[in-house]
Amino acid sequence: MALAVGTAYAQPANDPCTGAIEMSGSYPQLTTPVDFSTCAEAPEATMCSGSTYTVWYKLVAQNSGTLTVSTCAADAPGTTWGDTVVAIFESGDGTCDTLTGLSCVDDSCGLRQSQSVAVSSGLTYYIQAGKYAAGAPAAGAMMQLKVTAPNLIEPPTGQGFASPATFDNCNAVDVLLEVVTTPGNSPAATVSIDLSTVGGSGSQAMADPDGDGIFAYTHTVSAGWPIGTYPLGFTVADSDGRSSTGSVGVTITLCPPPPATNDACTDAIELTGSFPQTTVPTDIAGCVATPEFVQCVGSSYSVWYKLVAQNNGTITARTCLADAPSTTVTDTVLSIYESADGTCDTLVQVACNDDACDGLHSATSAAAVSGVTYYIQAAKYSTAAPAAGLSFMQVWVSAPNEIEPPTGVGLASPNTADNCSGAQILFQVATTPGNLPASTVTLDLSSLAGSGAQAMTDVGGTFEYLYTLPNGVAAGGRALGFTVADSNGRSSTGTIAFTVTPCPPQDPWFEVGDAGDVPATAQVPEGSGSMSGIVGTFEVDDADMYLIEICDLNGFSATTTVFTTADTQLWLFNTDGTGVAANDDHVTGTPVTLQSTLTNQFVPATGQYYLAVSQYNRDPVNDIGQALFLNTFRVEHPSNGPGAGTPVAAWTGATSGSASYTITLSGTCYPGGGCPVCAADFNQDGGVDGADVEAFYLVWEAGEACGDVNQDGGVDGGDVEAFYVVWEAGGCD
Repeated sequence: MALAVGTAYAQPANDPCTGAIEMSGSYPQLTTPVDFSTCAEAPEATMCSGSTYTVWYKLVAQNSGTLTVSTCAADAPGTTWGDTVVAIFESGDGTCDTLTGLSCVDDSCGLRQSQSVAVSSGLTYYIQAGKYAAGAPAAGAMMQLKVTAPNLIEPPTGQGFASPATFDNCNAVDVLLEVVTTPGNSPAATVSIDLSTVGGSGSQAMADPDGDGIFAYTHTVSAGWPIGTYPLGFTVADSDGRSSTGSVGVTITLCPPPPATNDACTDAIELTGSFPQTTVPTDIAGCVATPEFVQCVGSSYSVWYKLVAQNNGTITARTCLADAPSTTVTDTVLSIYESADGTCDTLVQVACNDDACDGLHSATSAAAVSGVTYYIQAAKYSTAAPAAGLSFMQVWVSAPNEIEPPTGVGLASPNTADNCSGAQILFQVATTPGNLPASTVTLDLSSLAGSGAQAMTDVGGTFEYLYTLPNGVAAGGRALGFTVADSNGRSSTGTIAFTVTPCPPQDPWFEVGDAGDVPATAQVPEGSGSMSGIVGTFEVDDADMYLIEICDLNGFSATTTVFTTADTQLWLFNTDGTGVAANDDHVTGTPVTLQSTLTNQFVPATGQYYLAVSQYNRDPVNDIGQALFLNTFRVEHPSNGPGAGTPVAAWTGATSGSASYTITLSGTCYPGGGCPVCAADFNQDGGVDGADVEAFYLVWEAGEACGDVNQDGGVDGGDVEAFYVVWEAGGCD
């Protein structure tokens, strides 16, 4: 925007744009009131119609945000002229030569104005303020602006202090940590410090109890904490989230060790237990300068240790800082001696070293024989007394450990399988090293018709073998032994628990619909030959009854113990409905099971019987409600209730929920008679035709129980109708 030359007056300094007063520092701020009555009437530039007698200001935006300029009486009380106009410009190069108008407001608070524009960090902005309309203002007319601009982001800062800042690790130490803060745009609101390296929180809040900007926290450093210098980082933040960081350092030094008590060979400290191990640091400053035994080089101020080799192998002693970090003696000497009788009287030096690591520290080794006593002498090189703080001795010692074989924990997946499906079993042994890791694992599968020493495969320390279980293996639990061995023949043993279950009934009878619970409505399984089992489902308050043929008295049994989880009861009835035997809870075995088993104990002969199953505690009663069996557990018993000798007519006792059951049978055949499951195939020849009509009428006219097709308790015309419904449909599906 080009600027015109104004008329010359005794003008204020900021009458021309080039004389604009530069604003800086923090905002908001008020300009010093300026007498603008002597300004040139015609402004150099304007984007506001009617603007005259103007003064100029400029500023560089310290941050992106909003620039607000106001001459409202409440904001700029130093303005005495009642009708003002303000314009805001952006400069492309910071000068008046490249102004671009952004905003102009005349009246927004009465005849004065307040306006805002968006500004960008680093750019220069000019503000032009004057009166509205022509005509000179009264002498002494004053102009003042309130200017609000984005401030430079200045977070609060802090300087940290620790008291004490240096301490040893002999005991627990309370360290007072302080951060003295300095405000930025706003004062510090929070200070957090990272104490994770000295056993504290990674973001520990500090407190400013006096409100003076000094934040503090006392942290306890545990005894024995590792030596070193720890920079503890802290973060200082204000309420707007502006933050800065810093750190305060604490230095932990080694706890001065006690004076040596093992200066003499006869006072040697005995090392026992597992190796390697590191000795407790000791101060050799008070030791006798001249050693009892001459080492491989000149030495002095020595201390002694001894051990009995638990096994053949190698003894190694080191003062290297990587192994014995508490050693401060700068130049060490190490010797190993063998004792013939376990005392210092028969020592023979078998190894000695002066410089092997860290320049002047020592490391030496010697062959060891199980049961022999060995002495270790650690000394300072030369005869000069150790300097203050450089007299701490620590020794790392490795020796043959007691023979420890590798061990293992075994498992089978699955850990139970039946003996007829050719199940694949993954056997695993997770090993733990002893002196050496496991190199072989063998598994005894002889009780499962496998090898007695089956080698397993190492898969990252877990040994595995996938085994196919042969059909016909005897049912029962096993503890399959395994042996874990290392390359030196050290071994340990363990077992894997595995259970073989009997084969589920093959081609069993599956309940059709809901089997009845008395002889007249009992389900008659259809088939021929032996019957291996019955599979069905309990409904609420249910008992299911089936007609069976006991065709092998000696081999007869019925059980729910293997494949049923529900708490069951088994009942056996004669064909007239009177009780024969019952069982609630299997008689033998540990632990006690809630399933049931019947045997031939109370069965008088082969023939047809009704077998019923129910959940506990649903029991059979006669027509006057008397129980046919006493309510006894874990025993198979005959019909011995008050209703013994009378036929079952109903059941009593509530059961909740549905559950499936499997009855495994032996010595049992299909009954080959009785009422058909589906009346459409009345003669049970596998087809639905006219022969079934003839068979039905023979039974119906005789009034036999099977003629009660609709199972309403009588044989009448309703059964004829029910028969034809299913016969004409071609079956019951």
